[in-house]
Amino acid sequence: MKRALCALICMALVAGCSKNPENELIGRWQEVGNPMGALEFSKDHTGRAYWPDAKGQQQIESMRWTILKGENKVSVITPPGPVNFTIKNDRLVAPNGAELTKVK
Repeated sequence: MKRALCALICMALVAGCSKNPENELIGRWQEVGNPMGALEFSKDHTGRAYWPDAKGQQQIESMRWTILKGENKVSVITPPGPVNFTIKNDRLVAPNGAELTKVK
């Protein structure tokens, strides 16, 4: 009985200490080499996407986001449609190869 209780407590501690990918995303992510490209993730699964248009003008759009379970990806949904970014340690990688790093 004591061993079972001890094992249960240990599992609870490990689960409590493991990183939650949703919490890790909260904040601003900046595109490497492009000061106009960024994503802001809020706790309520909303945020803002920033990018330059064809004329180099800053564009901003509201977004929603969700973690794609079992794929290590986050889907960023804006009015044009979803884009699935691969989560790689401290980077988000877009399908076109653009990388973003967390800045705050």
